[in-house]
Amino acid sequence: MKYNSPTLSDDSSNTLNAASPAPPSPASQQILKWSLWIIILTSIGLCIGFDINRLFVLKKPDKLAHPYALWDGWIENATAPGRGLFLTFDQFPPRGAGFAQNIYYRAVYVLYPRPLLAAGPGTKISDGNELLKHNEYPGDQWLLNQGVDSVMTIRMDPKQNLPVVAGVRWFGN
Repeated sequence: MKYNSPTLSDDSSNTLNAASPAPPSPASQQILKWSLWIIILTSIGLCIGFDINRLFVLKKPDKLAHPYALWDGWIENATAPGRGLFLTFDQFPPRGAGFAQNIYYRAVYVLYPRPLLAAGPGTKISDGNELLKHNEYPGDQWLLNQGVDSVMTIRMDPKQNLPVVAGVRWFGN
């Protein structure tokens, strides 16, 4: 049995054999035009949306970090250049351990590589509760030997229930 393959005729109505494609219909031109407009407007809208997000939404973390920026400044101002600081949490309630911990670790970050101390020799601080439990002043001479020449006293403000700097004492050279 012989197999004959079908052949396409040279008929001009057959689009597979046409030398040039038929022009697009007016409806398809309109669809293409509107699709391009939608893409352009969507692109512009997304750009505006990202700018609004950058200008307004991403500013919220700055507002959250504002209290830390205040503490950073107070800690920096309480120390002499190249010297360290001792933190005293005076009459700090146990419920304020989280505040004490945040202030302590923030001060470690601000003062690095200068020393920040909040307890006597040999005491390791791992959380706010230990910090408050072991927050004992070791003496001026020992602190001077450690490169510390100022003490910042922090208390809880009972009205606002927030920590405040009660004072800074300088005893260095």
